[in-house]
Amino acid sequence: MTESLDEAWDRLERQGATWDDRHRLPSRHWGPPILLDLVVAARSSSLGRLYPFTSHAWLRFRSQPRGLPILPVMIGLTPDARYWVVRVRDEVLTDGPLEEMLKMDNAAEAVAQAAQLVA
Repeated sequence: MTESLDEAWDRLERQGATWDDRHRLPSRHWGPPILLDLVVAARSSSLGRLYPFTSHAWLRFRSQPRGLPILPVMIGLTPDARYWVVRVRDEVLTDGPLEEMLKMDNAAEAVAQAAQLVA
């Protein structure tokens, strides 16, 4: 059975909260909360019409529940609690150069920039 859009966002919010809790330990170098803030900001933006998924420390988007196409923009988490907004050349991220990379200070800025890149 295919996951609905709301179910996909709900699942990702739960994952974001769990991820942030795990990385809140003093021995970790990440500065959470960072993933949950990003997911909540993305869901409430125009990106909320897309199916979200994570790939390592990247938030990515599809226009349908599974498979291709994957939108050529993604938002990454950085160890210093910032966000990378990246436009990729292809649907599948390869080892090749990225087309564009911007570093943002907060989730709302990152989401706004990503939404602008996919508009």
